[in-house]
Amino acid sequence: MYDGDLIAGCYSFTPSYYRIEGRRCLGALGLDLMIHQAYRRHGYFQGMFSACIDYMRDDGVIFIITFPSDVSYPGFIKSGLIHDLGSLTRYSQPDGGYCMEHGTGSGFVYKMMDYEGVRTAFLIDVFVKSAQNYNRAVQHIITKHHKEFDILLYVGRLPFRFHGLIKVPRRFSPKNFHFLGQILKEGVIKTDLFFKPDNWDINLSNYDLL
Repeated sequence: MYDGDLIAGCYSFTPSYYRIEGRRCLGALGLDLMIHQAYRRHGYFQGMFSACIDYMRDDGVIFIITFPSDVSYPGFIKSGLIHDLGSLTRYSQPDGGYCMEHGTGSGFVYKMMDYEGVRTAFLIDVFVKSAQNYNRAVQHIITKHHKEFDILLYVGRLPFRFHGLIKVPRRFSPKNFHFLGQILKEGVIKTDLFFKPDNWDINLSNYDLL
């Protein structure tokens, strides 16, 4: 977005195909957002975001999602152009050091690190998603690294009952991880499917640590 020769704002999206109920749909993930300080709180964000949506809709994008910071989150909600899908717990330490284990048709990724003075094992992602594979991942980390960490965490939603870890109550979450989304083309995705956070496979591998 320009004001003459001055860049007043910029918002970039990354397109990806998603498989939803057997249909391939083009979605876009909102990433870098910037509004020049002189243009904040004057409606420029609303105009830029609306223009982004129109451009992507015309280009065949079916839906958009984004994970805004606490600073930008109120602006997104105030715009009325996107829905709040929910909040997750968030941890952010992008300094590499990943471990990956592969099995027959499955695998998992984890990371051992010192997080704010606590020796922490992060279970980042498990594939294919199942309670059995999550249990296998947790057991592997405990068996191989039990002397190297004081707490083991998985940050994300699980679409099944899983007894390998204890669910931490939301009131103890150190920081919100906002998850927003909007359908741009009606009749392609069921709204009750799209706007239910439990239907989304999202965790640290989607945002913070990669």
